[in-house]
Amino acid sequence: MEAQEAENVCGIRQSGVWLPRGASLNLFEASNKLLKAHEGLTCLWNARIASLEESHGKWNLLNEAKETILTADKVVVAIAMESKALMSTLGIRLPLKPVRGQLSIFSIKPNTAWVNKLPKVGISGDGYCLPAEQLEDGSYRWMVGSSFDEGEDDLGSRDSSDAFNREQAQGLVDFSEGDPRDLLKAGDFVGVRCVAGDRLPIIGKLVQRPGIFLATALGSRGILWSALAAKLITAQLLEDDFALLARFGFAADLVAALAPARFFAGALAAPSALGALASNSKPIFPSAPKAR
Repeated sequence: MEAQEAENVCGIRQSGVWLPRGASLNLFEASNKLLKAHEGLTCLWNARIASLEESHGKWNLLNEAKETILTADKVVVAIAMESKALMSTLGIRLPLKPVRGQLSIFSIKPNTAWVNKLPKVGISGDGYCLPAEQLEDGSYRWMVGSSFDEGEDDLGSRDSSDAFNREQAQGLVDFSEGDPRDLLKAGDFVGVRCVAGDRLPIIGKLVQRPGIFLATALGSRGILWSALAAKLITAQLLEDDFALLARFGFAADLVAALAPARFFAGALAAPSALGALASNSKPIFPSAPKAR
């Protein structure tokens, strides 16, 4: 939309792409709903898997006392940064690193210039924010994020991150003249993203360890990447041929760009060997999709 149309619909005078179904998602509620009681699903809560061990073609999942909790033919490891430690028990080194992020919750008094600039919808650009929410006392509650502190996993609150988010807030609503001091600290949320060395997710089967599948390093776009990962790993778990993957939109170069094998030199030539760890400093994006 052009700036004028965007102002009428979203309250922000900036051109951009409008997604009518764009929304925020409560991961806790969504996960509970998806994992509700089902005859084909068994949930084991509050159990930590400390290591994996192959035995007679199957995988044993062991706790910290080296006791086997479960045994399975195939295992999907989808535990973000924890994947690094768990895969190390199999002699696999994953190039994962943490990236700290702090969301700031701001309170805006009803008599400030910011009120006329607050968005009616969620915005994603250089940063992101949720729609502003008016409270009973007339003030507004606005969540803006996020800081990007590479290589850090500290979950403590930081004033410097709030200051960074105030600057992002000015850019998101095109209000550079707005006084950042009017964005009063009302709370925050700190989380840790998991990223790979080349900034692309690690999704797919681990050819060095048959039966192990990875879905990690989803970074800041975890919800979007997880939808793709679900289809890709399901197809690989069921050993569907590539023709089916192609129908899902997975070109061969896209599958290769996300595969764990990209980090291990010689992995495709000798899948039984771990190979040397290899990575790239910049993302390698696949070419235009094409069926093969």
